Amino acid sequence: MKEKVISNTRLFLNSTYFSIILASITALSFILNLGFFPYYIAALSAIVLFIFKADFTCLFLIFMLCIASTNTNSNVSISNPNIYIISFLCLIVLILLIKETIVRRNDLKRLFSKDFVFLSLILIFITMFISLINTETIHDSLVGISYFFYIISSYFFARFLIQTTDDNKKKTIKNLIICGWIIFFEFTFMLVEKINEGYSLSDIYGLKILNFVWAHQNHYSAFTNICILLSIYYYVSNTQLTKKIFSFVSIIAFLLVCVLIGGRAGIITLLITIPLLIILSILDIKKTGWQSKKYDLPIISIVCCLLVISVIVL
Repeated sequence: MKEKVISNTRLFLNSTYFSIILASITALSFILNLGFFPYYIAALSAIVLFIFKADFTCLFLIFMLCIASTNTNSNVSISNPNIYIISFLCLIVLILLIKETIVRRNDLKRLFSKDFVFLSLILIFITMFISLINTETIHDSLVGISYFFYIISSYFFARFLIQTTDDNKKKTIKNLIICGWIIFFEFTFMLVEKINEGYSLSDIYGLKILNFVWAHQNHYSAFTNICILLSIYYYVSNTQLTKKIFSFVSIIAFLLVCVLIGGRAGIITLLITIPLLIILSILDIKKTGWQSKKYDLPIISIVCCLLVISVIVL
């Protein structure tokens, strides 16, 4: 009975339902400004995943809970008890992570000794620290370095905690697309707010006023472009109609975000997305054959046209 409960719990933690719950909490926390609530959920989710030895395919959704759940710049008093409770929960997560690292210490060498992406990130991080010698604004430089440290940490945890299987790759890609939907819903909330304040769509585009508190517009427009590529991959790699519809609708939603934001990163990454889409389509056709993709090609062609139009608009 106990084993069945553990198995069912692990199955739920690895399911799309759990991912949707995390994404919903993130978006609602942003819209309703729920304060510390999402940080409790993020810490508790990580603890439960460690305890039940579930796959961390929802890792990026937990990261989104931590960074994308606030829409205000609020100063928190050090005397606030929530800080100490969340710090305690984070300490538990750290202990569980150290335990996992000790148990899987042999995997560390196997995973990272020849991982040139990770080694390159470490090298860039070191050179960024060296550049502090000549910087004029220490504070701004340290903020930029902290962002890059977050990128390295995300990559490290993803490589270490997510088991490299085909099923986990598909789940991780799907969860990254869901992260893109979090941005879309938060973007829609801000868009409606600005329209209610009297701004027109042309004003919103021209003035570039849709800025999240937790990220610059270039950051999330670039990320939504990555989600476009992932959505295209998800489209061509699945045969189920519901998954194809989900992928196509995702592409349209993420394009809308990129166009209305109007940031430079949106232009640059869209220019990169178009050839990558063509290359991905050619490789997929070579792998699976022309006949198997004859119904997908019109959709892919439409997406290409939309991407080109979006670049022209931007």
